[in-house]
Amino acid sequence: MNRLVLLSALLLAGPSWGYSFNPFLAVSNSGNDNTIYIHSLIDGSLVSTITTPFGPEGLDRPLEGLAGDLSGLIYFSNRNSLNTVTVDGVTTSQVGFFNGDTTEINGLAFDVVADKLYGVDDRRGIYEINPLTAQTTLILPVDSQDFNIGGFDIDPATGRAFVADDDTDGGLGVFEVTGFAGFTPVLSPYPNGLTDVDGLAAIDNFLYLVEDGLGESITRVHLDSGATQTWPVPFQASGNASGATLVDLPVDYTWIGSAATDHFNERQC
Repeated sequence: MNRLVLLSALLLAGPSWGYSFNPFLAVSNSGNDNTIYIHSLIDGSLVSTITTPFGPEGLDRPLEGLAGDLSGLIYFSNRNSLNTVTVDGVTTSQVGFFNGDTTEINGLAFDVVADKLYGVDDRRGIYEINPLTAQTTLILPVDSQDFNIGGFDIDPATGRAFVADDDTDGGLGVFEVTGFAGFTPVLSPYPNGLTDVDGLAAIDNFLYLVEDGLGESITRVHLDSGATQTWPVPFQASGNASGATLVDLPVDYTWIGSAATDHFNERQC
């Protein structure tokens, strides 16, 4: 049974994508107000926001990595702790401090078919994370001289895992994590002169790159054609870490502003 059949079996039937969930792009920036910004995948328009605390225990580190599952839950890291927030922003909780093979995670990704949570420690490697205990297990180490991984995501349609590497020694750009055994360049260098990408989301061979630094933006790029689109971010450039992921929103989600349209039926990349 292939991945799309497995994914469809997990979800309610729906139009447009060929698999049946209602994806939107979630973006964060640690230098701002700890808000998660929800964007349309079609035109980048802002459709909603979720405000989170620094951490339920008053942690002094703002949110960085983001990962969304299919239950309406967003995982986010405060670099040293794993936390969750529901897509309606009502419930935030702390899973715990990262423990095990590393105590710091700056990027998160969720495999919706395998039902596994992963994270990156930017210059140490990729880890599987227990979503109940925040325990980390190293599955792919990296050379700290060649890699500085920021963004990290797993395409829910294809299962392909990608990381964004900001270290010029290792080859500035996006790499595919092949079988969690190595890295293959797929977009090197970054398009449009980007040099610092800390947020990464992937779906259907589209990558969404969130720039970190002055002139921050969201760049959508198609891996096959190389075509790009650039959208502004709703927060002021800060030079701090960013995060990005896909989130599954219900059809009757409460939209904000002029974006209060039927995105469920217009969702086409």
